Amino acid sequence: MTRSAILACFLTIAILPGCRKTDADAEPEEESPPEIAFTQERLASEDVIYLRNKEELRGRVIESSLSVSTPYGELSIAADRCARVAFFEDEKNKNTWIEVIITLNGNRITGTNTEPTIRFRDSSSGEETEVQKEGIWFIAFREDSDELSFIDVETPADQFIMANGDLLTGRAAEAELLIQTDSGEVPITFVEIASIRLPREPEGKADEDEETESDTDESTETVPENMTAFVRKRNKDVVSGTLVTEKLTLNLDVGVTIEGIARDQFARIYTGVGEAVTNSIGMELVPIPAGEFTMGSPADEERRDDDETQRRVSLTSAFHMSATEVTQGEWFSVMGEVPSEFPEEFTGEFTGGLLPVENVSWEEAIAFCNGLSTAEGLPVAYEVKEVDDVITVSFLDAQGQTTTDITQVRGYRLPTEAEWEYACRAGTTTVFNTGDTISTDQANYDGEETYGGGPRGLKLKQTVPVGCYQPNGWGLYDMHGNVWELCFDLYGDYSAEAVTDPTGATPGASRIPRSARVLRGGGWSGGPEFCRSAYRAWISPTSGDRYLGFRVVRNED
Repeated sequence: MTRSAILACFLTIAILPGCRKTDADAEPEEESPPEIAFTQERLASEDVIYLRNKEELRGRVIESSLSVSTPYGELSIAADRCARVAFFEDEKNKNTWIEVIITLNGNRITGTNTEPTIRFRDSSSGEETEVQKEGIWFIAFREDSDELSFIDVETPADQFIMANGDLLTGRAAEAELLIQTDSGEVPITFVEIASIRLPREPEGKADEDEETESDTDESTETVPENMTAFVRKRNKDVVSGTLVTEKLTLNLDVGVTIEGIARDQFARIYTGVGEAVTNSIGMELVPIPAGEFTMGSPADEERRDDDETQRRVSLTSAFHMSATEVTQGEWFSVMGEVPSEFPEEFTGEFTGGLLPVENVSWEEAIAFCNGLSTAEGLPVAYEVKEVDDVITVSFLDAQGQTTTDITQVRGYRLPTEAEWEYACRAGTTTVFNTGDTISTDQANYDGEETYGGGPRGLKLKQTVPVGCYQPNGWGLYDMHGNVWELCFDLYGDYSAEAVTDPTGATPGASRIPRSARVLRGGGWSGGPEFCRSAYRAWISPTSGDRYLGFRVVRNED
């Protein structure tokens, strides 16, 4: 996957979710821009300003730079490094205008305007005017054949995904990060790092300092304490602990240096020399090697069900699996809406999509996979047919022909049940990939229930942002708990015979309805026994609920 893949995702989201107009009484002219916002064609001859009153101005933006105030610093971007700019009114703070800059190399920079106008020269009259930014929907800057000459294509940049959803590319000035682990303070150089995930607090910070917040000097700069970091190294080791490094300085490809960025302003970091694979919507996919494992549970496993028959499974092809459950932001990027119940209940609004998407059905997950494949120019994984109101789904190979060989599929797809358990275990043979017991420090489930002598814990009663807990040995987060995960397979009983690349039970192989699909991993609403690596559940392919989500896989090319 090239570096441009992750950058493309920031060109496809036309409207900042946190800035969408929701006032039913708003005038049509004041609504957010239509879908052309980040896809309007750039011209070779002139810049085009699209005004909110539907008029267009053609000519040249004659500002030398565009300046914005972002949560991570004041930035001034050279105008000749900008490809597109959109403007939105902040619905929380009326009369405050949000500026979204997309640079030539795909960086996304979001902040408030620092200048109310932009200078423009009309191509017809030659007249120079100052255009009020609040009257602008969008600017498409002219295109130049040599506009990317400032990019070092031989040395891919690191990618910094910020807490507000922005994407920056460049290099950190610091050579290493310090992580406090159980065994002490560990320095990790950026050369060693493949990716870093800096999750938000699972419970959310209770307004513990609410009473004194107003007394705090606004000019006083604070750095968050006890921020957890999960570091995946190039050698596949995973290091987790408290991030000791308080601030980073970034030297961006576009020629801007941002000094002293507090660690809580970062969400994820991918190094250009690392092995992390990111796709066109910013989704991280980790490599899962081919191999063999014992699927199911032994007869003496506590609270085992009789459908967990052990058998030897061989997976002949390596694949990539999304490191986290598909998030609401990723779903929105492909499907254009958010079906989840928890944004209103947990976060108050949809402001970035770090929670897993839920309330989606198996059929809707199939549609997401095909939609993501199409968006990336890949052959779709599934052929979907409807006959007499019955949906049938078949695998498609790279040439678009139906196949039963899962290794020939090239598009995004749901994992098979065997792939899911293999990836969840990550080489372990214990009840959970954490051992023979589990705690709510390790996963989001109903902590009032216990398993294997484990401790009682939290009962959060909702999903939490993906990646809040330590990943398993292969860098996969939340394989236990948070949301139940859909697999491709029809649910049914299976024999103890060894199999290769299985794709599901034979229809009617159990008392469960013929069309039922497999669920794995447990979720926030159930006890730890449902989170066991071998536990199997099922659901109708048309049903969705707020405890139900999924992740995706892609075969190696």
